[in-house]
Amino acid sequence: VKWPRCSLLLMQFLIVATCAAMFKGGALNTDFDAFLRANSGSSLRYDAFTNAWGTYHKPTSDIGRRLAQPEDHLGRRLAASKWRKSMFQIAYYKEGGNLLEEQNLYAILKFEQKLQAGKSWSHFCSLEVAGVEVEEGSEETQQGSCSPGESFVNYVWPSYSNAEAAGVSVGPGERQQLHIDGKGSLRLPVQAVLTALQKQDDIHDRIARFFPEDFEVKEGVATPWTDTIQSRFLFSASYGDGGFFGKSSEANGALEEFQTTDLHAALTERDETLEELGIRVFYSSAQLGDADIFD
Repeated sequence: VKWPRCSLLLMQFLIVATCAAMFKGGALNTDFDAFLRANSGSSLRYDAFTNAWGTYHKPTSDIGRRLAQPEDHLGRRLAASKWRKSMFQIAYYKEGGNLLEEQNLYAILKFEQKLQAGKSWSHFCSLEVAGVEVEEGSEETQQGSCSPGESFVNYVWPSYSNAEAAGVSVGPGERQQLHIDGKGSLRLPVQAVLTALQKQDDIHDRIARFFPEDFEVKEGVATPWTDTIQSRFLFSASYGDGGFFGKSSEANGALEEFQTTDLHAALTERDETLEELGIRVFYSSAQLGDADIFD
């Protein structure tokens, strides 16, 4: 029996999404006064860091300081044994509007991709700075926790490729592999994405990470509604033996300088598309503090 292409894509997404976990669940408060006062505390950064680095290795209980294995699960050598980490969050808010409409999600996608394309972002998000050795000629150069980061739009626009040794079987001799990276040209239906995230058998609650506490996934609703979406980006800088920086203070100072100078400038640069759509942008991090960019 031949399935429609949409059904095949949905089947792929449901399976692959269960393996795409990077962060531990949490909830977004719709009280933006509280959001602006809140600080990206150590427990939140610790949880995000723990799960983000699960992409590269299975850490010991001393997360971010020492590794038990010299290689990650992909066989890449981990040159460093200690890290400093820095995470910041971006929240998008559209008063009286639905951010899950395609034009709004696409504007958010392009805004985040513009940030990630910056020279300083690319440098501090590199595997080199994280102390992960990459084979010469490899196209993989960035830490997944900050490029593409933890963002709902990456699930809506996943890229996919044919792969002989990995992926989901969609026919005799044919396999597909989805990459939750926001780089795809084919947009998956929002309702299908939300259903997949809700039903994934995982300790990580992606719905709670992206949306407000009172957000519900309702079956039969063509376009769910929310005026608030949040994304997170985590940077890891290695130091010490085999690390990119010599000392912890150097790694921490470099991350702080990056966030307070180049990143702050990029965040405060006005984005005409977001403004035309009435989408307000909030950010929060230990280095940048909390601010409403467009006020």
